[in-house]
Amino acid sequence: MNDDLKWADYVLEHYNFTGYPPGSLIVDVGCGWGRYLEELSEQGSRGVGVELDDGALASCRSRNLVVVKACAEALPFADASADGAICKGVLPYTDEAQAFAELRRVVKPGGRIETEYLAFGYYVRYLLFGPSLRRRFYGSRSIVNTVVHNLSGRTLPGWLGDTIYQSEARLARYYANHGLKLLKATTSKKFMGYPVFIYHSLERI
Repeated sequence: MNDDLKWADYVLEHYNFTGYPPGSLIVDVGCGWGRYLEELSEQGSRGVGVELDDGALASCRSRNLVVVKACAEALPFADASADGAICKGVLPYTDEAQAFAELRRVVKPGGRIETEYLAFGYYVRYLLFGPSLRRRFYGSRSIVNTVVHNLSGRTLPGWLGDTIYQSEARLARYYANHGLKLLKATTSKKFMGYPVFIYHSLERI
């Protein structure tokens, strides 16, 4: 049995992550297999991918895409060196505050950051309808870990605390603390009344 859920009804497939002017230098944090790096290149922009997965890095390099092995909390770029950034589905697996600090550091003032976050509904769906006990446990521990983080500022130890969902309120606090302005907010279809994916367009101020 497939150990995952289908998300086609929730993902905004036509959300534009790559709408930057030609010639822009864009950092794709958590670039995966390079979908957006290819789109940026086709549109005349320059994309640099940041990824930890060796298989994804090898695939990108085989297609002459520019990628580096690094994490969101320690981007290997100079201050204010990028015109913009993409951060799609990555933040739940990072130290949020440090990831936002790095995004702000590397993007020029006035630069735009396109994001997708995993919200409460994403993990509730796994908890209730995960196709395996492993996936249902993943949903439950992610929710518990977020509650612990919200109450104490800490996360559960080890792999139990490796995922945290995002909320509009907490994101707003990060933006205020890290000099980021919310330009546009879009949410996907909800699950049981809860957002599944949150899409934010940000400006580095």
